[in-house]
Amino acid sequence: MSAPSPPPPRPPLPPPGVDQSAWPAPPKCPGSALCDASGADMRREAPKVFDVVFHTTTGDVRVRAWRDLAPAGADRLYNLARLGYYDASPLYRVLPGFVAQFGVAADPSVSAVYDWRKNSPGAILPDEPAHASSSGNAKHWISYSASYDAATGAATNRTAELFINLVDNSHRLDAKGFTAFAKVVAGEDAVDAWFAGYGEMRGACDLHRDGGWVCDGPEEATLYARGVEYVNSDFPALDRIGFVDVDVDPSGVDGDDGIELRGLSHSSTSWLAIALVCVCGIGAWVRSRRWQRAKRERPDLEDDFARMARQPLARGPTQTRGVEMTSHSPHQSRHSSMQVSRNGSVQSLASQGAPMGGELRVESSGSL
Repeated sequence: MSAPSPPPPRPPLPPPGVDQSAWPAPPKCPGSALCDASGADMRREAPKVFDVVFHTTTGDVRVRAWRDLAPAGADRLYNLARLGYYDASPLYRVLPGFVAQFGVAADPSVSAVYDWRKNSPGAILPDEPAHASSSGNAKHWISYSASYDAATGAATNRTAELFINLVDNSHRLDAKGFTAFAKVVAGEDAVDAWFAGYGEMRGACDLHRDGGWVCDGPEEATLYARGVEYVNSDFPALDRIGFVDVDVDPSGVDGDDGIELRGLSHSSTSWLAIALVCVCGIGAWVRSRRWQRAKRERPDLEDDFARMARQPLARGPTQTRGVEMTSHSPHQSRHSSMQVSRNGSVQSLASQGAPMGGELRVESSGSL
């Protein structure tokens, strides 16, 4: 295989102002809780919402994760981040207009535990379907990298590698089973500055030929086997993650503060539901007051209704009246028309061949 083409000139790593000597030493095995993917430390449950701040050579990138979107995936990210898995690791696959991928540990003794081909106990995460509230692989959303199942073509064997969608990839990745559960909420400019000169990883050149990238990046198996030493010797221009902080209470931090529900957050949906309950309650109270006032003004009113109830319905041709029933929700508008007869029967206009209309309007931005 030919040697990688030289990258365009760029400042040496780390860039000016980044003190690499302050980076913590990456973990090794034995000696780290990361060495046992099935151990108690790696099975700790993540907060419902938490942030992971990646301190990279181009700046800080804040990622927000929502456990409801993918519990197993969120728990894995939380534990990997707090135990230092990503410290000093390379940003080894940056494809402008598609994705930026990372997640092979700096030390090969650790990355070997999460190499899906070795199938270490507890390393491979169970597949998780996309949550109904997920924005999918929209721009700046994050999913686990995975291999493809030869039988189904679906993504599987997730362990520790992640990718950031640099554009909206929901149309090409959602159906393949890449479950997005986190999003870049600050530091997008730092992501855009990650070095992309090596292009696609060697050995994956045929995956996305339509992208037009060169194919001079690291080879996956060698990256797992040699770690950051391989990057230092053969791909020195790649940017790195220096170290990672975990913020378990990101409520006071600028950025998205809830799961995007295709245009509405959980908080706004909850307030809307409360408002509807209040409106319905007030309406019922007003109708009750009016009825009480009417009975006081006309004591015979209730007797008239009682007499009408005791009288049999008049026989004769059935008359109908059209009733349009409309249901509104934050996510969809459903329209249906029905006919209600005086004798209590209900007929659907659809069953009579009448036109039915339905619209579902959804607006969202997304990334892979």
